[in-house]
Amino acid sequence: MTKVFLDTDILFKLARFGLLNHLSVHPIHPDSEFSILGAAKFMLQKKLQKKPPQRGIQQVTAELTDAMQWLNSAEPSETEIEIAAAIEAHAQKHGLAIDSGESLICAMIVNNACNYAMTGDKRALTGIGKVLQESAYKELKEKFICLEQIFLCWLAKLDAIELRKAVCTERDADKSISICFSCSSPEVPSENFIAGLTSNIIFLRKNSGEALTEI
Repeated sequence: MTKVFLDTDILFKLARFGLLNHLSVHPIHPDSEFSILGAAKFMLQKKLQKKPPQRGIQQVTAELTDAMQWLNSAEPSETEIEIAAAIEAHAQKHGLAIDSGESLICAMIVNNACNYAMTGDKRALTGIGKVLQESAYKELKEKFICLEQIFLCWLAKLDAIELRKAVCTERDADKSISICFSCSSPEVPSENFIAGLTSNIIFLRKNSGEALTEI
């Protein structure tokens, strides 16, 4: 079983797109077990209330209720909390954009509590790429999956037009993804989506060192 953690940022963006439940039906790894931090669902609700989706908060709330049937809620151990505090202190010292949620997920990877983490936070990925250069955190190498990689995998399995519609309806959820799907243009071939996503992934790899995995 491949244990995958979802950070709040990717929960928020996939919920806005109406694609969160696609992860359980079309996972990146076929044997994936998805988890979130216990506080994530409460933070997600606050973020959605603050920035409600075009489809309406009621519809998204119903989708989240479905998602909670397959999303495991996990809490870090005392050891992982200590590791997270050290990572956060390192991040603050070096001006890296890693918040408390990201540091906890990193700690759980370091402590072998999960295999991968999905994140939609590009600034955090850049910071994690610098943190993993420290020998104490080398387990973070190639453990992260970005939003672009998820969409690239989905394009091989799902209808490209439906994916584009989901993204473009909520284009402000992630501006770089909306650019990849050419939301400002009337009609664009799906090959352009793939090219845009691939280009973004290459750029992220350059900025995040060895944080991203190959999928």
